[in-house]
Amino acid sequence: MNIGSGLYLQSYTYKGTEVMIQNAYTGRDAQLWSLTQLPDNSYKAINKLNSLAITASNNPLTQLQPFTSLPAQKWQYNKLPAADTVKAGLLNVSNILQSNMVVQRNKPTNIWGSASAGTVVSVKATWNGTLFKTTTDTDGHWLVSIPGVAATFNPQTITVSATGQPVIKLDNILIGDVWFCTGQSNMVYEFGFINGFFPGVLNTETEVLKANKPTIRYAAVGLSNKNSPSYEAAKTNPAWTAITPTNVVKFSGIMYYFGSKLDSALHIPIGLVMAATGGSACEAWTGADVISADPVLANYYTGRNGASRTYNGMIYPVHNLSITGILWDQGESNQYDEPVSNYTRLNTAMIK
Repeated sequence: MNIGSGLYLQSYTYKGTEVMIQNAYTGRDAQLWSLTQLPDNSYKAINKLNSLAITASNNPLTQLQPFTSLPAQKWQYNKLPAADTVKAGLLNVSNILQSNMVVQRNKPTNIWGSASAGTVVSVKATWNGTLFKTTTDTDGHWLVSIPGVAATFNPQTITVSATGQPVIKLDNILIGDVWFCTGQSNMVYEFGFINGFFPGVLNTETEVLKANKPTIRYAAVGLSNKNSPSYEAAKTNPAWTAITPTNVVKFSGIMYYFGSKLDSALHIPIGLVMAATGGSACEAWTGADVISADPVLANYYTGRNGASRTYNGMIYPVHNLSITGILWDQGESNQYDEPVSNYTRLNTAMIK
């Protein structure tokens, strides 16, 4: 990235020739380069997308060609700038990490996200006086782990910063127990009336008036199916929010009563994260590595009912989240598995 313009070197096909241009950050392989030291202490610069080397020429457009050790392909530099003075590109935190969330008590709080490769990212939480720093990897990914503390109703704040980017501030955070709620349609069914299908919970109108629970917070991972594990979760819908009489009618009935029981029994903040979709099979929520590790499961479930695709899109992206446990409601879509022991075996493997 150029410090002056903030733009990134990128491989580009111009009239059939690979050349180098500047462009805004996209995170694609065309903007990723490797610097490799050569025996004469010079360096070659290779593009990740096409494995071509930056090659000097009299052409106004710098060309990219296969590396053949030409002098025009060897580069030197005097001194690289300190990592924490380089402007970061598009500093982000994971979509699941937001203001109003609940983080898990007595376990490390993982804060993660992305920026340009080699960026120094700083993270600080009000419950810990330490300024945590890390450097993004070659894919631009970063993660910081903040030591856990006891539950508290006192609102907390997390700040994330990197040179050249706006500070990200997550506020009104509570510390308590976080539960991950997943499965198929029974987990999704809303608290309130669903026209022509579900009349709502018993005594809906009375229950709605009682649903003023500012210390029970919830969020829903956006629906997503991927062929391979995704680093970033789809945008949450809804974002982290407290339960109120206004929004409870669209809230999962199972999650509401589960969270209310915990709230009454524990007297600490409760966080509920839903990742569920109607009609989904157990194998869709199970990682491909888990299925392939068991010959029986691999033979029966590989490629079946979107195996592993929902896991890739909705579970793996939030696997860094510290939680108390998982609330799992699923089974209908596997009722015809033969033999039945296959489903039991799959559930056991998935949980482990």
